[in-house]
Amino acid sequence: MEVGYGICGHKNSFSTGVKIGNYVEDRIGAELARNSSVKPINKHSEHSASFINPRDMPDKCAHAPAENLVERNMLRQGLSYDLIFEHGRAHIPSTAEQKANNEAERRRQLDIKRAREARDQRTTYLSTSQAIIPTQAGYRRCHY
Repeated sequence: MEVGYGICGHKNSFSTGVKIGNYVEDRIGAELARNSSVKPINKHSEHSASFINPRDMPDKCAHAPAENLVERNMLRQGLSYDLIFEHGRAHIPSTAEQKANNEAERRRQLDIKRAREARDQRTTYLSTSQAIIPTQAGYRRCHY
C-alpha cells in the first residue's frame, strides 16, 4: 500500500482469475445473440397498415338529410318564457300596489329610525359634570 490516508493511497491490483465489469451479463447476452432465430421485422405499424387516403374514402355527407333551418333557429334562441314557467308571465305591480308598498316601507324605515334614536338617547355618554350620582341608604364614599 502506498503512503496516504484512505482511498488516496490505494492502488488497484488485478490478477488473471478475476472477472471484471459485467462479465456475466456480457456472456449471457452473447449467448442469446448466437442462439436467437432471426425473424423478419414488420416495418408497417397497425396505423399505417389501416390507412386510407381521404380521396379514396366514401362521401358520407352526400347521404345526409337536408337541414331544417327553423329547428336550428329555435335551438339557437332557446325556449320562450311561457314554456319554461307554466304559471304565466311575471306579475308587474300596478301603481296603486307600488304606492302601498312604498308607504309600508317608508313607515318601517321611520319606525327603525325612531327606535335607533330612542336607544341612542338611553345610552348616551355623560361627562362627569353631567353625571348625577344617586344617594342610597347605607352608601358610603371611600376616600383613598
